[in-house]
Amino acid sequence: MNFDDLLYAVKDVADVATKKTEEVVGISKLKLEVCRVEREIQDLYRKIGQSTYQSRKDSCKNEEYIASLCDRVEDQLEYLDELRKEIADKKDKVICGNCNQQNEKENVYCKRCGSKLK
Repeated sequence: MNFDDLLYAVKDVADVATKKTEEVVGISKLKLEVCRVEREIQDLYRKIGQSTYQSRKDSCKNEEYIASLCDRVEDQLEYLDELRKEIADKKDKVICGNCNQQNEKENVYCKRCGSKLK
């Protein structure tokens, strides 16, 4: 093996390492976004509970505010599903529609709950 061949081999290895690093960084950023969205959903649930309690305690109507919070929860849950699907795609996995478990693409049934995968 001459020097040029060695140089090309090293470059190929470096390219593969760079690509893998970019994939890992991308997945890590998505996971951080999942954590942020999960915290936001928990905060919205807390606000819904507090508002419901306050409206019953004070006999006032906060129905519009509570409904808007519920709408935001639904939006964030949809966004969370999109993020999880994107992570699964980057990992070459599929997500079970029943339990949200990541599975290998070639699996026919979910490894957690046994549901048939699409």
